[in-house]
Amino acid sequence: MDNQHARTVHAVKVDFRQMMSLAGSAGGVQAMTAVVGILTIKVVATLGSSAIAAVTSGQRLFFLIQSILFGLNIGAMALIAQSQGRGEHGEASHWLRVTLMLGVAVTIGLSVCFWWLAEPIMYSLGLTDPEALYEGASYIRELSLYCWFIAIYFIIASALRALSIAWLPLASGIFLNGTTLVLTYLLAGNWQYYTDSGSAAVAKAAGIGNLLGLILMLGLLYPRWREFFIARWSLSGGRRLWRISYPAIMEQLFRQVAVLSFLWVVARYGTAPYAAYGAGIMLISVSFVVGYGFSVSANVMIGQAVGKNDLAMAKRILHVALGFSLTVMTIMGLLLGIFCEPLSLWLIGENDVTYYTSVFIYFFAVVQPVMAIDFVLTGACQGTGDTRWPMFTVLVSNFVIRFGGAFILMLMDAPVEWIFGMIVLDYVVKTGLMCWRVFRQPWPRVVLNEVEAKS
Repeated sequence: MDNQHARTVHAVKVDFRQMMSLAGSAGGVQAMTAVVGILTIKVVATLGSSAIAAVTSGQRLFFLIQSILFGLNIGAMALIAQSQGRGEHGEASHWLRVTLMLGVAVTIGLSVCFWWLAEPIMYSLGLTDPEALYEGASYIRELSLYCWFIAIYFIIASALRALSIAWLPLASGIFLNGTTLVLTYLLAGNWQYYTDSGSAAVAKAAGIGNLLGLILMLGLLYPRWREFFIARWSLSGGRRLWRISYPAIMEQLFRQVAVLSFLWVVARYGTAPYAAYGAGIMLISVSFVVGYGFSVSANVMIGQAVGKNDLAMAKRILHVALGFSLTVMTIMGLLLGIFCEPLSLWLIGENDVTYYTSVFIYFFAVVQPVMAIDFVLTGACQGTGDTRWPMFTVLVSNFVIRFGGAFILMLMDAPVEWIFGMIVLDYVVKTGLMCWRVFRQPWPRVVLNEVEAKS
């Protein structure tokens, strides 16, 4: 008899410390990365408009590599967590090595393409000014040299969280981001001594920061090198990892394209609403960090419970993660809604952008509880190995609802406030689809059966 029939869900005790440490590790590093990104742009602003255009365009390009790595890690975390739950530590380490081989191979291949095609790629992204084109090409060529270090760091950090080793990625992430910020300030201010352009100095700072973060992580991990790395390296199981990972990769790519499509509609309403979107995203990114943290917690802990075949524990973890995430993000939503205008004034100042920014923040404040549910349910599905359904929900909600609805409203000459309002409908539909998937009975057994059949 399955464990979920042997005892009730509410009788199961959840390891709250593990849940909070995982959420804090993933969310904390994500928060620091966002802050460092904002401060980096402020440093780059001192180098001139060409450098700003080069760095922002180059970062958009590297979202491709990040999306692939993120999706690959989703699949790896599910497999590693399930192996850890079964007590098969050697198998868990094997999945880490397989992910490293696939991730580094893809990263190096894309980096070589970026290096050789730097100018054409930057030109296609809109950098037609000769100075901006040169800066952009210099940026991506410099960062291409370090991409495989970034991939290794990212993969190992995710694998350690799947093994419930949350403190090590957090410590190395704090060091990495702090070092990157200091190096950005030092190298960008004296770029003539180190590189051939200011934007290349920014890329060098990011690359060296990630390299130093990786060295620190490997140093702290030294007692377990034999378990993780000094073993047989084989691509056995690579197809299974790819089957679970590629829908998560596609989900990230769909999301990026959908955002750009939605921005295309917003841009038709003028510069002020367009700028408001970017400013608003910066302000509400803290709430994304909370949701992402609990999504990782749900992914790892449910994956470990599934590995033990303890489905009652998986359900209880889901309920507890939902409770925490809903509470925190609802409070954040209330605060964002109450203070949307003062926050907009603080960030933007008194101008046309301020009004649109406050409207944008208000809509996101309203939808915070719905987002909380979506983050946790997505992590829960991914923990069972189901990455296809989250991909499907992004395709429907982001493209059909958000972009499709916004495009129709634009044709109807609806005000831009209605366009921003499509964000609420987007998340309501996406979360509704996730609820149908997770809360239909019997979960997670039905999902596990489907995933195993496809594998």
